Amino acid sequence: WSLLSEDQRPRELKRLVLAALRRPLDAGEREAGLAELERLFALPAVAERSDLEPLLGVLASEQDFGARVERTLALACQAADAGGGDDATEADPLGRLVSFALERFGAPVVPALRPLAHALSPATLADLGRDARPEARALAAEALVEGSGPDGEILALLLDPSPLVVETTLSALGSHPREAARVRLFALARTGHGELRRLALRALVPLGGKDVLDLAQESLGENDEELSRTAVWALAELADPRCATLLGSLLTRGSASPLYAEARRGLQRLGEVGILECVRLARANGARAQREGALF
Repeated sequence: WSLLSEDQRPRELKRLVLAALRRPLDAGEREAGLAELERLFALPAVAERSDLEPLLGVLASEQDFGARVERTLALACQAADAGGGDDATEADPLGRLVSFALERFGAPVVPALRPLAHALSPATLADLGRDARPEARALAAEALVEGSGPDGEILALLLDPSPLVVETTLSALGSHPREAARVRLFALARTGHGELRRLALRALVPLGGKDVLDLAQESLGENDEELSRTAVWALAELADPRCATLLGSLLTRGSASPLYAEARRGLQRLGEVGILECVRLARANGARAQREGALF
């Protein structure tokens, strides 16, 4: 040890800790070793690409996904991004890490992998979108939509046989809209099942248009309370003056109605038109209409 320079000692200690963590240890020993590794990785030029392989071994020694695995993943990500070591020329170390973690821990690890997926190369992300595991395809779907991936790959994910993949794609499209997906979104909003219909309608709202407005009004008339809630949310978001009377009629159902809050928000978003509708309600026959209009 005395023969090593000040720069060499942290890297040598790191190798010893990595070797120890791959052996059978109790929880306390494993925790102490991981904390020491985190301390060492915080030092300049200690993390190296060649650390990825032993860190995969550390991950493999964990029985279940948990906080310790999440911390180890962070170190492995740091190693994958680093240079140096014998494996510095590996083509896509981050992709290898994501694939390994999915294989080892399955669905529970997906939230921890989301930031990593956004950093994958386009080719690796496309491969992940064609993976046999639904969790992998769902992970790719979110990163492709949020990262401006090709329309063709996103449309393919909307046709995926796994509801998990389709739901994840729809959720991402709700905040990152794609005009190219409009036709497929309409199909899902009309003929999908349960949550797919609601998510498809939400994904259509940012695209706007009379066809989306008509769809929201149609959905409101169906015997599905959750879909009706989403439809009123959509009407509130679209803020189309043509919906004022409809939103006003929903307001008169009173605050006990599950549609009341979004109807009220929709009238507020209409501005002057919403105020005029509430004035009309306040003057209408019927105590409830008058009360709700006046309160607004």
